[in-house]
Amino acid sequence: MTSTARAEFVSLLDGLEQIKAAIAELVARQDGDHRHGVVQLRRNMSQQLADIGAAGERLFADTAALATFRSKFGRLRATTAAHQADWPAVLLGERPDAFRASAEPMRVAGTDFLQWAREAVRTPT
Repeated sequence: MTSTARAEFVSLLDGLEQIKAAIAELVARQDGDHRHGVVQLRRNMSQQLADIGAAGERLFADTAALATFRSKFGRLRATTAAHQADWPAVLLGERPDAFRASAEPMRVAGTDFLQWAREAVRTPT
């Protein structure tokens, strides 16, 4: 694990957290343009997750951490996909309690993955 690869990976994690925060802000605001903004941010998140997946595969290749990376990252992707499928942008703002309940597994998986990933890049392999 090179220091450059670690820095790139951490930067991608930071970007994911920024996107997640921006989505949460838009969903809470619910002004006239929030649906369009959420759609764009979901696209950004999709690309960010793809970049994290590729960088993580390279970073953790041939290490004991690779299986854990794949498991935790896979759970994050799966819960994100399920939530977004259940809540297309046209439904944002409707049934806020159900929306929050649907988002909870994604939030938990995201927190778990990000905590693990940040620790994993600090730990020498």
